[in-house]
Amino acid sequence: MNGHFLNLKLDVVFKKFFVDNPNLLKRFIADVLKLDVNIIDDITILNPELVPDEIDGKFGRLDLAVSVDGKLIDIEMQVNSEDYYKERSLYYWSKLFTSNIKKGDTYDVLKPVISINVIDFNIFEGDDYHTEVSAYHNNGIDSGLVEFSDKLKLHFLELKKVGHIGGHIGINDNTKWWMNLINATTKEELGMLNEKLNDKVYGEAVDAVYRLSEDKDLVKLAEAREYILLEEKSKIKSAERRGKEAAKEKARSEMKKQGISDDIIEKIISAM
Repeated sequence: MNGHFLNLKLDVVFKKFFVDNPNLLKRFIADVLKLDVNIIDDITILNPELVPDEIDGKFGRLDLAVSVDGKLIDIEMQVNSEDYYKERSLYYWSKLFTSNIKKGDTYDVLKPVISINVIDFNIFEGDDYHTEVSAYHNNGIDSGLVEFSDKLKLHFLELKKVGHIGGHIGINDNTKWWMNLINATTKEELGMLNEKLNDKVYGEAVDAVYRLSEDKDLVKLAEAREYILLEEKSKIKSAERRGKEAAKEKARSEMKKQGISDDIIEKIISAM
């Protein structure tokens, strides 16, 4: 956190931003999914509360579940890199997918579920910062791909690939603008974003970030959440370091048994 400037990468701030500004949530969803914002009739946030257990929980997940015109959308802001994040995103997608069917229902009542994962680390190769994952199958006729189901969609926005905030934003690339807003860490950067797009909604988004930063209760909550996330990251790194050291010791012991000289062993170990 930069002073009392609240960065949207912090999940509690990200969620509060959209809960307090459903019109901005509507535009964000429309921009990411390439929809005309005017065709979205109904949007309902299903979990608007910031539950204390989620804030203080060891691995609390502060996602945003939204119902949009009969579809379910799960939006998550994730800063800390995790192993198997793709599998993790599928797991949470499946939980929301199966949550909308009750005992005795037929499968046709299952609603399409779209997962939007905003992540501050890279999981895909290449430079594309917006990756969409869908289910397709080979049609067996002309080797073409046919959509298997329209009920499965996952979007990944990789913040580290989006480039400098002062960089070019294409006229039809509003998703990049939102990613730059999430990346912004200074008021100067917010000011640059305020001048980027000729649409008052985006100016309202910048103003909303300023308002959040003046909310003293949210600032305290954000500080507590940031501390917890940093502690989690530190524990993960410590565990990784201990595991690496243990592997080195095991390798050193095995090489000594084989009669390899200490000089050669240390050269091999230092390269590990």
